[in-house]
Amino acid sequence: SSAIFVLSFTWILTEFFNLHFSISVAISVEISIIGAFFGLDKWAFSNKKKKHSFIFRLMRYNGICLISLGVNELILISFSVYLDFFYILSEIIAMGFSGATNYFLLKRFVMK
Repeated sequence: SSAIFVLSFTWILTEFFNLHFSISVAISVEISIIGAFFGLDKWAFSNKKKKHSFIFRLMRYNGICLISLGVNELILISFSVYLDFFYILSEIIAMGFSGATNYFLLKRFVMK
């Protein structure tokens, strides 16, 4: 699912395109965020009456997810740079924390 995509695409961008792992993660997560929004909006919440425009909903969803991306990047860099963990392992750890952050923020502010 999205975790496998993020880890795989991060690895590809880092190893084959020589991007710094924190940039690779940011790109991978943003693509995953947009894909998840389309899935939620189109299928999971398609029968729910929408109060706001598609663009507004996308921007609100993306804004909340970017807070989680900040948590992800903080943990990723902390573990990779300061604790010398392999960046993929650091990202797996970061995904756990940012996923929990994302869940609570989205539940509170977006998917009510």
